[in-house]
Amino acid sequence: MGAGIGGLAASLALSRNGWEVELVERDDTPMPEDVEGAFAWDRRGAPQVRHTHGFPALIRVLLRDRYPDVLQALLDAGVGELSILPPNVPPDLPDYERHAADLHVLSCRRTTLEWVLRRCALAEPAVSLRVGVGVEGLLADAGSGPLEVRGVRLDDGTEIAADVVVASAGRRCAVPAWFAAQGVVVPEEEHPTGTVYLSRFYRTADGANVPMGYLGGRRAGLGFVLAGADNGTYSATLAVPVDDGELRAHLHDPDRFEAVLPLFREMGALALWGGSPITPVQVMGGLINRLRRYVADDGTPLAHGFFAVGDSHTCTNPLYGRGSSLAVLQAVLVADALAEHPDDRHAASRAYETASATKVEPWYHVSVASDGGVSAGPPVDLRVLRRVAATGDPELALLVVRMMSLLVSPAEVFDDPTVLERIAAAATEPPRDPDAPRRPSLTREDLLAAGR
Repeated sequence: MGAGIGGLAASLALSRNGWEVELVERDDTPMPEDVEGAFAWDRRGAPQVRHTHGFPALIRVLLRDRYPDVLQALLDAGVGELSILPPNVPPDLPDYERHAADLHVLSCRRTTLEWVLRRCALAEPAVSLRVGVGVEGLLADAGSGPLEVRGVRLDDGTEIAADVVVASAGRRCAVPAWFAAQGVVVPEEEHPTGTVYLSRFYRTADGANVPMGYLGGRRAGLGFVLAGADNGTYSATLAVPVDDGELRAHLHDPDRFEAVLPLFREMGALALWGGSPITPVQVMGGLINRLRRYVADDGTPLAHGFFAVGDSHTCTNPLYGRGSSLAVLQAVLVADALAEHPDDRHAASRAYETASATKVEPWYHVSVASDGGVSAGPPVDLRVLRRVAATGDPELALLVVRMMSLLVSPAEVFDDPTVLERIAAAATEPPRDPDAPRRPSLTREDLLAAGR
């Protein structure tokens, strides 16, 4: 259920493992003919599609190693690949070729990725798509043990029997209510991000792709992101405190939004590209970090034959650009669990949830900690990690860049005292030259004055 990135990736992964897949999508909109048509796609169920998206190295590595034809289809559609190998890494470093091959990000609009994935999924003979209808609840056998999920009931009353149900219906998906109707409680924890996003897309004057991936930071109380995309497009996003209605209204005005961007030194590239806006300033709120656990305290699955992926399982703050990659990872993990345990529903569910706890949940904790919340994960200062990534210690820079690219677990960085000591040393800023010019301060008042 859900023909977004997670549902499409799961359809590909499962169909290529021999499963017959029926994909159910609430939005009933025609398949666009090309990537520009996709950018205008009416995806009401995915209101975030025309906001900035990041695609760390993980998603490219998954496609390269598992589905190279899909990666090639993205490149054929104008998606760019950008190396993020730290420049100070020498070619004689152990595993240099592997790192150089892995450390690329995709420069892409969310709509382009989703359009290509849908084309590839629907090209599979074993995949069918039913649009214009949502899921109302689960068909399940309740007993003394885990819930035995046998299919879904659609909101038009139709029932679809299935061996496996994969839920990838976004952060508003009513999965807990479906379980509650069967007498099962899905534990979840939630932390608000405390921000509202305002985004705008641009196109370069000559239609050429811009030479950058995903740049983010924080200044003057705002988070900011500048990201290259495909076919000459790029985007800028500002993250405003949710309780600052005055600043949000100010930035929603397109002229004032444009006046504020140059105040951020990191946004200087905007002027170099000479692009023109191709969207209004778009707002998105209600952003959360949320973790749902589909297992009991002892690790026993709450249900057999049910798998949640993407935001239906774990939400992370979109500012950090991890959501799409983690959704594709979970789609692969579902396929792997079922391939490993084709005749054991309990083992398949347990294997999937164990893998998600190891490979996905840590990023929820990192996201909460990065937002200043209290988390079971390590304290995270992204500014420190960026300084470390540019350090003269090439091995440490590689480790941090691979972690920020989702290729290694945060535990490999934050659970190693030796690594933490090296990070602390590398992140220490040299004494400031008192005669060196200082960067002008930037205040909320400066932001509110821009464009008036």
